[in-house]
Parts: sequence; C-alpha cells; structure tokens
Amino acid sequence: MKDVTNSAIEVSSVPAAVIDVVWADVAPMLERATARSRGRYTVEAAREGIESGVLGLWIAMDDAKPIAALTTRIEDFPTGKRGLTIDWIGGDRMKDWLPEAHEVLTDYAKAHGCSYLQGYGRKGWLRALAKHGWEVDYTAYRMEIDNG
Repeated sequence: MKDVTNSAIEVSSVPAAVIDVVWADVAPMLERATARSRGRYTVEAAREGIESGVLGLWIAMDDAKPIAALTTRIEDFPTGKRGLTIDWIGGDRMKDWLPEAHEVLTDYAKAHGCSYLQGYGRKGWLRALAKHGWEVDYTAYRMEIDNG
C-alpha cells in the first residue's frame, strides 16, 4: 500500500491545445461522471466543451500519474454575480487530491472574479465537501416521460 503522506499531489489546469496528451488517461474518469447524466451528456461532448473553451479541464496528478480529472466553467448571471461551476469529476483517491483541488479551484475562482464555487453530484459528495465548507444549496428532481 502506498504511503500517501509523502505523496506529492498536484492539481493543475490543462490547456485545450494539449488535450490529446492527456485524453487517454482522463476520458475514462470523465466517462463515469457523464454516464450518470442518463444520455444528456457524453464524454465526447465534454471534450468538445474543453476544446471550444467553454469548459476548463483540471487534472490531479500523483508523481506524474493522473488520478482524477474534472471540468469547470465560469457562469455569469444577470445580477452581476459570477461563479465557478464544477460539472464533471472522476477518478480515484479523492481523500488525497480533494484538499489540493479545493485550494487550487478556490484561488482560480477568486482570480477570475467569482464569488462562489458550485458543483453537481450525488448525495455522497457532501460528506467529503462539508469538510471544506460546502453545503447543499438545492435538490433537483427528475422524472422520465415516454415521448414517442
């Protein structure tokens, strides 16, 4: 078992221009997340968003090995508020990389005039995120309908 106390976890953004270098590693991580959308999004759509600049790609690395990936986007609202939204997140060893990711993304959000961070995910995320000051903002409901 690896001793994570000496681990050098780094979280950094990946420029869209070099997505091909990392895509084989991060696509399976993001695929697990986009698959939960029940057909509303695909990993290919996430890649298109990254390549177009709508989404930002971030990778958590441990000794040059990708262990997690996530996408972000900045949202501007009519009131002037701006937030950093985390849409897709996947990988392993969340307890190891989450503290660093939280710090890096908070700094990024502040540098880009955002007043909050938000994300979407399963209920289980709250256990990990609450330690960093996150709280539930709202609950979404969904019902499938037969439309032909």
